Formats: sequence, C-alpha cells, structure tokens
Amino acid sequence: MLTYFTQSEYRKITYLGLTIQLLAAVFSIGYNHPDEHWQVLEFANYKLGFSSAADLPWEYKDQIRQAWQPFLAFLLGKGLLSVHLYNPFILALLLRLLTAIASYFTALQVVAFFLQKTTQQSLHKSALWLVNFLWFLPYVRAHFHSETLSGVLFFLGLVLLLRALQSDGRHMSRIFIAGLLMGGAFESRFQIAFAIVGTAVYLLIYQRPTWRQALVWMAGFGLILVVGVLIDYWFYGTWVFAPYRYFEMNIVQDKASAWGTSPFWYYLALVAESAAPPLSILLLIAGFLGMILYPKHILTWVFGLFILAHSLVPHKEVRFLFPLVFALPVVLALGWHSEAWQKVLRASPKWLYSGLLYLLLFENGALLAIATLKPANESVALFSYIYRYAHNEPIVVYTLDKNPYIWGGLPINFYRPAHLRVIQATSIEWVIQEMQQDNGQKKLFFYEGFSFDEKYPKEATHFRGLTKTIPSWLTYFNFNNWLSRARVWSLYEVTPTPSTERINP
Repeated sequence: MLTYFTQSEYRKITYLGLTIQLLAAVFSIGYNHPDEHWQVLEFANYKLGFSSAADLPWEYKDQIRQAWQPFLAFLLGKGLLSVHLYNPFILALLLRLLTAIASYFTALQVVAFFLQKTTQQSLHKSALWLVNFLWFLPYVRAHFHSETLSGVLFFLGLVLLLRALQSDGRHMSRIFIAGLLMGGAFESRFQIAFAIVGTAVYLLIYQRPTWRQALVWMAGFGLILVVGVLIDYWFYGTWVFAPYRYFEMNIVQDKASAWGTSPFWYYLALVAESAAPPLSILLLIAGFLGMILYPKHILTWVFGLFILAHSLVPHKEVRFLFPLVFALPVVLALGWHSEAWQKVLRASPKWLYSGLLYLLLFENGALLAIATLKPANESVALFSYIYRYAHNEPIVVYTLDKNPYIWGGLPINFYRPAHLRVIQATSIEWVIQEMQQDNGQKKLFFYEGFSFDEKYPKEATHFRGLTKTIPSWLTYFNFNNWLSRARVWSLYEVTPTPSTERINP
C-alpha cells in the first residue's frame, strides 16, 4: 500500500488524493446526518460532564445505541481536557481528521490487496483514480459516523483475514486481530453483521477454513463483544446488551419504520438520485456488472448480502450503504474493465463516447470541489462564531422566534458555550432596548433568514451584521427559489445609537 506514495506511476495520484481527503475533513464541519451528532457527540458530551442525560435523545432511555463510538470521542475529549486544549470544535475536527486518514488508507489497502497482482494495470489505475477522485468518497470518509467507522474496521479485518488464510492460516495472530477488527465494526454499527455473514458464507463455500481458524476468529470477535458490553455498562449505568435491544426496538417492534418506509427496490432510486445523474447511472451499471460477472468474488458476496438485507428492511437511507464505499472502487473497476462493458464501448460512436466522458469528468470534478469544500451543516459555522465571540465569558443570544440551540425538540449542548443564555423575545424593540443596556454581558441577536432589513427597516439601523450561514451575494443566484429551502441564519451586534452605515455579512 505504501508503494503508492513511492512509485512514480502512483505517487502524484495518491498525494493529491490524500490532500483532497484532508481538505474534506477540515471543511466538512457539522454532521452528515443528525445521528452523527446526537448519538455520538452529544453522548460523549454527556459523559464529559457538559450536559445532562435528560437532554439526550430517546435512544439513550431505551438503551439501544452502542457506547463504543461515543467512548472513543470521550477518550479524545478527556485527552484534550488534560492538556487544557478542550474545545468542541477542535474535538470534532480531530475526530474528522483521524477518521479521514484511517478511511483513506483503508481504501488504499483494499485496492492494494484485491488488484495489485492483476495483469490489467489499467484496471488497477482505474480503481486508484476512483479511490482518490470519485466525488462523494472523500466526503463520506471524512465523517466520524457509525457507517464510516464500521466500514473501516470491517474491511481492514477482511483484508487481514484473507491474507492470513492465503498463507495457509499459519498466522493465527492475524486471524485473531481480524476478529477484533470485525468485532469493532459490529460494535460501531450492528448492520455490518450482514457483510460479516456474507464473508462467512463465502469462506465456507470456497475456502473452508479449519475449526481452529474459525475459533480463533470468533475469540477475537467475542472479546470485543465483551468489551462492548462493559463500555455500555459504563455509559448506561446498567447491564445491557445493546445489539439485542436495537433489534428488539427497530425490527421486532418496527420502530424504525416510524421514520418512513420504502419498497424493496428503493435503493436503486436513492443511489441514482444521491450520487447525481447521469454519473450515478453509470456507477449503478458498473457496480451491478462487477458483481454479476464475478459471482465467485468475495466482494460480490459482501455487497450482495449487505444490499439484499438492507433492501428487505422497510426503512431505507442511502447512508446505510456507506460502509461499502471502501471497496466500491474495486467493484466499479471490475465492471468497467469487463469484456461486456468494453464491447459496448467498442460498438459506440467515438464522438458519443468522448462527449459523455468529458461530461462525466466535468460533473464529477464540480461535485468533488463542492463536496470537499462545503460545510456538511452550515449552522455549525454559526455555533463556532458564537463560541469564539463568547471567549469563555457570559453571553446572551436574543432571538425573536427560533432557538438555534434546539433542533427537532432536542437541545444542542455539544457546541454550546458554558455561560450562554438564549432569550426568545416578543418584539424587536425590546431586543434593542435590552441589548443597548451595558451590564457587562456580551450580547448577540440571532435572526433566521435574509429578510431582516426588509421586515424591520427602521429597527435594522440599530444593528451591525456579523456573519451569515450563507453569504448575501448568493441571493443573486436564487434559481428555483432554492434559498427558501436553505438554512439561513444571521448574527448581529447592536450599536449604541442608530447607524445608517452597517456592515452586511
């Protein structure tokens, strides 16, 4: 794997890809999905002593979430506290950076193991290009959510296990470590069990490991389950087997369906939409070709059983497929370089092939730039501004309607300064009066939307704009009224006296 950074034919690609991956980790602030925040960061925040258990989501009360991942965030947070460097934004950044680095090298490891010995160098290079430049991969790999962490641990364990078995199983320590890694993948996200079952079925059919090898792997896997139970006890304060509780609540009681249900085939539509057509259509075709034409490949069994099991569950989200992204470049490359696909290309007019290729490259490049540099959640940038503005001093945020630190009825404590109060006012006049009083507190005014100056033209002369989650110049590009669906939050300071010259954010 490290040869990618030393061999001249791969060096530029991998260094550029690593740079993009690190940029994605730095700029992709916030969460991809609320679960990434409330069931990891807020859980860790509670154990760090910065919030109450009463503020946690219902999953805490029902004890259905594993504490393994919040425990990792807790340990890093404790480390920052011990050296007096704790800051929630630094903690979140370090989690993204560590995840991004581990994810990137895992993806390279998968390509190196499955394709380095291939006689088709073009196939190998295609997979490597996809690892580094397929537009959504750096973004997905940069987030410290359960899907990414389970994917990292599962595929590292898979590669280590296969290497040990290829050496006639002499390296029992590697098989044990593979069990540990896959156990960690399961503790990170229980649904990775479908990929583990796919691996087991493949090995039983095609490689038939010995009982000793199987027992050594199970010992590693079982040890992590025991560690997981101990961590869950530390977190919940009572003995609980979270995987069973999760299965009972979401499958037996079908609570997951409360968030929506979809037909069996719906992942086709989700991937086609989320991965951006027309590129997504090509990815789907190549992916299915890679699995259909290589039925005895272990990745076909892993992908096939994982996707099939998720398709049978009524509630579907595209993020549930994220663990597969680490091996996706290999499957796509196998599909694109298959004889069936090459036959189609040879039969296509050259102008059509070239035109479509340039279109897809342009689409992928534009989406890669956006996904790499755009915040995952714009509101977190505003929280960061408030945190810096407060600078460990008492601060009051006034608002007319929405409390920025409440989402879906849940308080956001992780990003909240220690001495912050949010006051919801009944009138803008009262806000001005309160903010102009000099009582030694820092004060900010929060407003949702772009229309503050239009709605309150007279009162707005008392305010100076500080920051917006979306810059004002984007109002000139409000095609199809997309801003009405965007989260536009603004912060203002009050001036002692009316001012006709204001700084517009």
